[in-house]
Amino acid sequence: MSTTYTSTIEVNVWKEHTCVSCGTGYRYMFKRTKSGQGATPDAASAAAHNAVVKALASEVDLQPCPGCGMYQPDMVADQRWARHWWAFGIGLPIFALIIILILTDVIAATAGAFTLAVTAGVMLLANLIIDAINPNSNLDANHRLAKDREESGDLWVPRKTKGETSPEPVGNGVGTGHYVGYGMLLVGGLMFLAPALLLIVSGGKSNPEWVPEVMGPGDKGYVYFSGIDGKATRITSVKGYWNGTAIATITNPAELGLQGVPQLSASSSNTFTGGTITVSSKESKTNSPRLWSYVQLPNDPSLVGKTLRLRIDLHVTYPQMDAGGNSYSTQNASFSYSPTLHVSGPNAGSRYQTTWWIGTMGGLLLTVIGGIVLPLASSAFRKKANPTDIFVPDQPDGLPDAPLDAEDDHGRADDDRYRTDDEGRTRRRDDY
Repeated sequence: MSTTYTSTIEVNVWKEHTCVSCGTGYRYMFKRTKSGQGATPDAASAAAHNAVVKALASEVDLQPCPGCGMYQPDMVADQRWARHWWAFGIGLPIFALIIILILTDVIAATAGAFTLAVTAGVMLLANLIIDAINPNSNLDANHRLAKDREESGDLWVPRKTKGETSPEPVGNGVGTGHYVGYGMLLVGGLMFLAPALLLIVSGGKSNPEWVPEVMGPGDKGYVYFSGIDGKATRITSVKGYWNGTAIATITNPAELGLQGVPQLSASSSNTFTGGTITVSSKESKTNSPRLWSYVQLPNDPSLVGKTLRLRIDLHVTYPQMDAGGNSYSTQNASFSYSPTLHVSGPNAGSRYQTTWWIGTMGGLLLTVIGGIVLPLASSAFRKKANPTDIFVPDQPDGLPDAPLDAEDDHGRADDDRYRTDDEGRTRRRDDY
């Protein structure tokens, strides 16, 4: 078995920003603990080194400028970037869960479409709130906070000279990319509602207990059996196998203008073939499937807009595990269920299912893309910030002392990690 080595480096340096608004250069103590893993100590050390280099180059803390109170663009960008990814990371599994529940018939398709749309709306609202929170909305309060931190030593202004300011207004960090992301989330949410909108436009009627929910003359759908208490009708059989013979009868023919007691074509499960049933050690010997039956509507245009009251009689044959758990006996049982079925227009079922798939997949695609666009758009605001510098705590230009570990976990001394530049300032070596 291979060994994995871990190297950890403590970072404790001053990070200097030059304010894009007033040009004040200010520093704060930048503290991080970075680790790396590898197959050898050197590989682990290199991985930790790369993590430190990345942190020094791109990570910042939220610290206001002591000169004007402004949080720098890279600080605002990092905060929003992380929050947008959190919104995306929380929302995506919820979308996946809802779609799975719909496809497994736990939630009806139309109810699921509304649930998806509401989830997309909540995700859009969360992202709007993230961008509406502007850390620079009250510069006076920020300035007072910066002065307090300067007095306590958390912030430090090392020089009186002004650095480079931005030649253009910095803005609040919300731009075209954000509006594109918002638009995608909005359109995605509306696309989820496509099957519900189809019902409204076409005048069709939903049958929440049937799959598909919408059926017209000539369509075929299935319904799960339930008892008087609303609980699912189930049997317990070996591996969930069972066969069902179904007869569907219309019980309100007079209301529909039909003669006699018409029957509809019906079918059910056919998974039990008899003989030996092999159950692997990883499988459960028995399952409790929910009973169901397909029903085929006749291709009769006169049924459009009518409500069929049905009685479905189901005769079930299934293998029941014997007491010893190594054999089974064949059992027979009969069940009856009386659902109603609202008949919509011709081809209503196939049209509804096609619309549902297009709306759901299109809505999910736009939601995913929009959720990715927003953190990327926030990250782009970093470009408006001035470059940062890194200084060790004990450099000779008067910086206050602050502790820095004398050695990393591979015995390298602090003196080996820094160099002196042309201006006499000590900086961290590029090669660490």
